[in-house]
Amino acid sequence: MKEEVIFIKNQEYDILQSQDSKSQEIESRILACIMAFHYTDSLSSKALIDLLKNLSCNFLFCAIKQHQNSEKDNVNNQNHNDDKNFQDIQITKNQDSVVQDNCICLRYETQDIPNHINSYSNLFRIFIYANSNLILEFCDMLSNELPLSLNFTFSSFEEINDRDLQVIDISKWKSFDILHSSLIDNKDNIYKKSLIPTVKNLAQIIDSNDANFHQISPFVTLLDCNIDSFNKLYNIDDFSLVSCQEILIESLANELLTKQEIILQCNDLYYMLGINPMNNDGNSYVIFVDLYNATSYLRLNDAQKKALASIEKPFIMANCKEVFARSLGGDRSDRIFAGLPSDCLLLLLLNLLQSKHGMDYIFFSLVRLDINMPKPLVCYKENLIINSDKALGYIVVNSPPYYLPYKRYGDSIFELVNANPLNAGQGKKRLIVCLSQTNPSAFWIESVAGERFQQILDINLSLNLAEHIKNLYGYKNGDRLLHNFAKSNAGLVQTWGLDSELLELIMQGNSKDLNASANSLESNLIRDSEHSSHSLKSNNLIDIFALIEQMLQLDISLIEYASKCVRDRGPRIDYKLIRVGDSIILDYPRILRSMLSFHLAGVEKELLCYGAVESLAEFIGTLAGDMLVNYGIDEIFICGDLLLWQCFLDKIVYAIPKNISLCLPNQLGIDYNALPLNTN
Repeated sequence: MKEEVIFIKNQEYDILQSQDSKSQEIESRILACIMAFHYTDSLSSKALIDLLKNLSCNFLFCAIKQHQNSEKDNVNNQNHNDDKNFQDIQITKNQDSVVQDNCICLRYETQDIPNHINSYSNLFRIFIYANSNLILEFCDMLSNELPLSLNFTFSSFEEINDRDLQVIDISKWKSFDILHSSLIDNKDNIYKKSLIPTVKNLAQIIDSNDANFHQISPFVTLLDCNIDSFNKLYNIDDFSLVSCQEILIESLANELLTKQEIILQCNDLYYMLGINPMNNDGNSYVIFVDLYNATSYLRLNDAQKKALASIEKPFIMANCKEVFARSLGGDRSDRIFAGLPSDCLLLLLLNLLQSKHGMDYIFFSLVRLDINMPKPLVCYKENLIINSDKALGYIVVNSPPYYLPYKRYGDSIFELVNANPLNAGQGKKRLIVCLSQTNPSAFWIESVAGERFQQILDINLSLNLAEHIKNLYGYKNGDRLLHNFAKSNAGLVQTWGLDSELLELIMQGNSKDLNASANSLESNLIRDSEHSSHSLKSNNLIDIFALIEQMLQLDISLIEYASKCVRDRGPRIDYKLIRVGDSIILDYPRILRSMLSFHLAGVEKELLCYGAVESLAEFIGTLAGDMLVNYGIDEIFICGDLLLWQCFLDKIVYAIPKNISLCLPNQLGIDYNALPLNTN
């Protein structure tokens, strides 16, 4: 376990109010509390931990100084000169005594904490022992100053009793010197700015009535500027001047409005900003002014809102509200990559564009280095990098919050699985499911002993729709369903590629001998398998969606229709396993039968397709539950680019039983192969 403990103790603040006021006495009593945070190893979590330490140190520093000033006022009237300054208190304090006033100690250890979804995190804890009012002030300070983060999240806050307090071994704590906090300038006893902005800093930067308005030089450094209007007035050495920063932002805004597109460089990233949609590998990237505006244009769940507002500022895949899809450059399923300003310079630029020109968003695109590329108008760097890949897109799990990258890793499923290893343990096994739009499906059991991978479901799907319709005709009441469907959708049935005999039987409603000649479903399936060896086969389960698209003549893909659905539940599509010979297979005609039935009942396309995706997730959840009951397998790893569709991702997380550990791909990649992701 990696644990950070900040011990803040000041019995001098135990100032009881009048003895006849019990409520006031309770409010000012001494408490011991622990505040816990979970974090994953990353640049942003490291920055947040440093900021949290510094904020805690500054809080204690200010509290001690305030107390000393109060004490001086009291003892001066009594000619009492035994008060100590802040430095003496820190140097002379007894680190081994829990009752010593004004002590602060830090300790850390690591511990993996398993969650239902993915993975593991480390623990960061703050231990505060102080007056209850002081603790409230401390909590308020953190809530007002500490930014949200994807990699560093608040977990719990609880009071501990005296018995638990005695367990803490102060003698083993490493001392922490407040005087060396990077936020404290002891020469002038003032609070210095961090290399990353706090929530309060960000509010001040865009508040024209604040003294720190436009003051971004503590957070970004200007390296070069190629705007004539700016260079006539300032050079880059003047960047610390607020007036210089104002002129720079105004010059950038004017260039953007005049040229429609501008190129900037931040750290090692070259990017373009534009006022019209730009092609960025087939996707539209949009930067909104703030979360309020993003919510106005997009359909966002709580996890997506948190991701947008986080200090990492990732681009996340989100669905546009239909009326705004075209203007935002949404794809056929109305999706875009949405983000908020990822640094202070962009924050000022977007706020200026909105306040003076009514622009709520601008478009973003990566620029690949080329000898013909225009020179960037502005080159700058962040004083502390917290996100090394600003242009990478993510999709966000709603609950619990987790985000997956639009990225691939390795050239085979084995490389991807090895990058997301099974938790060590004797006899340990897990279920592996790969659902990809571009790679074969996999349903395996992975074991640490013996044969490592064992296939539990063979996907061998005929891509000939007519074969499945013929099998469906032989199901109980299948002929009647097909005839009723044909009466209302004769044009669709004509596109199925059926032979003339079967087509005539379906259209006329004759359930004669084509059905009777099949002794059983199993014999029907085996016979068709033997006689259709020439038919094109697929080992990708997602190709069942293509058959549905052909059967219903959908003008866009099934997954795109599902993504447009705004409801929480769809019709239940029947994914069922059956035994054929010695094999266990999915009953594909049964899936098609469900789709035909609901289509015939008038279910809208978006909802029907959503039901197909939702039911697939529920099928996998049921399969995982069976693996737990029958084989004791309590872990499942799911990968593949189907996870990059929100409609499937949210449902698969919900469908996996909570007593099974769900592992999703780590930040290396969500699927394998270096091919472009099929997201359009």
